[in-house]
Amino acid sequence: MDDNLDEKSLIKLDILVPFSDVSRFTVNRLPVNDSVYILDPEFEYICKQLISKGITVEYIDFEISRILGGSFRCRTQLLLRY
Repeated sequence: MDDNLDEKSLIKLDILVPFSDVSRFTVNRLPVNDSVYILDPEFEYICKQLISKGITVEYIDFEISRILGGSFRCRTQLLLRY
């Protein structure tokens, strides 16, 4: 855990995802901030779970990336890392 984070500042969201969907990149998401996530509309059931927990969900269709074996994390990697 990062020394700058304490347990009170971490948010835990229990989101149910069938194991069979994990290989389809269902758990890939792009957090914009603590309350806004970008997800693929293909996995609407995950989006609904997040929305029910007060998270704003924006949709971007990443079908082409999924076909090629990737998703958000593969397409949104930072060029510079510190």
